[in-house]
Amino acid sequence: MRALSVLMVTFSAAAMIACSEAQPTGGSGEGAGDSGGSSPSDGGAGASGPSNGGNGDGGSPSEGGTSAASMGTGDVVVNEIDANVDWVELYNKGDGPFDLGGLALADSDGAGGPKLDEAIIFPAGTTIAAGASLFILGKQDEIVSPGEQEPQTECAPGTSPCFFAPWGLSDGDGDEIFLLDGDRLVSSSAYPAAVAAKGETWCRVPDGTGEFEVCTPTPGAANEGL
Repeated sequence: MRALSVLMVTFSAAAMIACSEAQPTGGSGEGAGDSGGSSPSDGGAGASGPSNGGNGDGGSPSEGGTSAASMGTGDVVVNEIDANVDWVELYNKGDGPFDLGGLALADSDGAGGPKLDEAIIFPAGTTIAAGASLFILGKQDEIVSPGEQEPQTECAPGTSPCFFAPWGLSDGDGDEIFLLDGDRLVSSSAYPAAVAAKGETWCRVPDGTGEFEVCTPTPGAANEGL
């Protein structure tokens, strides 16, 4: 396994305090607050082609929308998907930090679009450093609700800090992950039904810049093909 870049996910001070004290539940709405402390972890590397102003790989593009995230030097893509344990990895392939504050992450509604009523929203102050990744653990509906989330420290099998999502990934019909900036698609990646049915991990090899293929699960670490 090659050397990994350092992950730096920066959260608001209030979010980090909440994270250190308990496993909070998420509310609805968009993030707001001042950026504060930081927590290091391990990352990988990644990229994706543009789709309607964002990055897509088998996704369904949306229209319009802008934010500070789209104006920076960071470039985040969906990098790894696993329906066996229900998790997703995002990766910043750019040469600067990427601001996730106010962006939403959703799985498919089954009709080719994002399931917006179950989407999670990253709070203000959440950034991914260049060459770093962020782990999102699904099927946490007993702990969090759709809407704005707080960072979590109980992230197994991934790296900490992470975020929880109430939705899970379909392991029968396949699924799709969407990262949205309002109505604008930032990145999306399909999880094929044939791969999902076998409980296999689907990732870019090498990180971000490669095509998706069946791979060894490596949340927070460099992607490896079988």
